Amino acid sequence: MLMEEYGEYQCVKENGTKYYMDNSGNVFAVINGQKIPQGDSYKDKFISGNQNAKKYYADAIELKKFIEDNHLDELRLTELINPDTGERYQNDETNPYTTLSGNGRIFDFSNIESQQSNFNIHRRDVIKNSIERNLAIIINNFNNFSNVPTDFRMPKLKEIDWDTIMENISVISFMQGVNIGGKIYSGYSIISNNKNEDIVMPDSIYIKTSDSIIHRITEEGLSGLASGAIGVFNVNLERRTGISTSNTTNYYFPIEGIFSYESIVTQNGISEDYSGDLNEYIQNYVSQELQNIYYTALARERYGLYRQKL
Repeated sequence: MLMEEYGEYQCVKENGTKYYMDNSGNVFAVINGQKIPQGDSYKDKFISGNQNAKKYYADAIELKKFIEDNHLDELRLTELINPDTGERYQNDETNPYTTLSGNGRIFDFSNIESQQSNFNIHRRDVIKNSIERNLAIIINNFNNFSNVPTDFRMPKLKEIDWDTIMENISVISFMQGVNIGGKIYSGYSIISNNKNEDIVMPDSIYIKTSDSIIHRITEEGLSGLASGAIGVFNVNLERRTGISTSNTTNYYFPIEGIFSYESIVTQNGISEDYSGDLNEYIQNYVSQELQNIYYTALARERYGLYRQKL
């Protein structure tokens, strides 16, 4: 919702742009701080209701059908290449995959969203290998063509750092070869942004209950408060700045509510059943009603992001 001196406006997000309808039925977008009127055709977005969640899952079903029709779901773990060795994985302790899940399939739709699914482990491997390979090439080229005495090397990133990189928009900076008195310092730092409008992660969705309290979905006992609850994008809980029609600066919250002390402020009320895998927790410890609320909000916000047009 857009808060101005007149109150709240209905909002629909599509391709990264938010469209608002004022009290007179006029639709507009706010782009680079400017109010841009839209044609009457945009009114259908509000008349038919927000269809983003339905469209998101319709696309997901279409993708699944494409995978199955082209027999990609038959790909087995034995066809994977270890990015560290360039050879196929062997059935030993170096193999991070499990042949117990989906009979050794990469695309096992029964748990494909789990952090520990074969698909997600392989996806993570591919991203890590791509980043490390490209950075190593850049560092090598710099060593070959620069005259600095330091031999720069690609550092080994910790798994917890890869978690940050995979789940957020991040910037990695490296510092090497700095003399700090009897020792040469080499290290790296990661700056991440976990609250932005360009990416929606599973933990980006909070639950707003009927009493206007905002909760993490992992809060103990939240399933009992599902009646009348809605899922909200955590970015929309941040304060915004806007210029009103009287040319004064106003502050507003797209979605208003009070943060739960137990699950957001202190996080002491997080369920003991939550082990760090959000998908596993939602599937096994959250009521069906609350699951529907959560997944509808997640799909709605993801579909509203920028989308590549082919």
